[in-house]
Amino acid sequence: MAPSNGSDVLAIVLHYNRYDFTSECLRALRLQSHRVDVLVLDNGSTDDSAARLAEEVKTKLLENTFRNVNIALINEFAQICDTLGVDVWEVVEAAKTKPFGFMPFYPGPGIGGHCIPLDPQYLVYRARLSGYEPRLVALADQINQEMP
Repeated sequence: MAPSNGSDVLAIVLHYNRYDFTSECLRALRLQSHRVDVLVLDNGSTDDSAARLAEEVKTKLLENTFRNVNIALINEFAQICDTLGVDVWEVVEAAKTKPFGFMPFYPGPGIGGHCIPLDPQYLVYRARLSGYEPRLVALADQINQEMP
């Protein structure tokens, strides 16, 4: 899988120990005439342990993939509700009253920000390099990209 938007490179940029490597990395890549997608990882600490950073990266990938998948779920659910003539907002409000650990997500134009659109794509990319096809995560990205 290539990086999104027809880019040549998926840059994983570290904000590590309060030092911002972003400008330095992007300048080097762009000097080589690459179009660049950026995955920003920020450990937010002064711990210089590579193992600690690796754990934080994995945690960030899980958190943002969780959000991406749940945003796709509510976006698709909203399309189903629209087709059936049901008010999705009323359904979400009713579901919030149940004591079963429901976490509300709301329909919208897809995903935004600098992490949620890219982190799951990176996870899919790495999984495919290892020979695993992450169907759910890839499908969630497709659903979110198709939102009006």
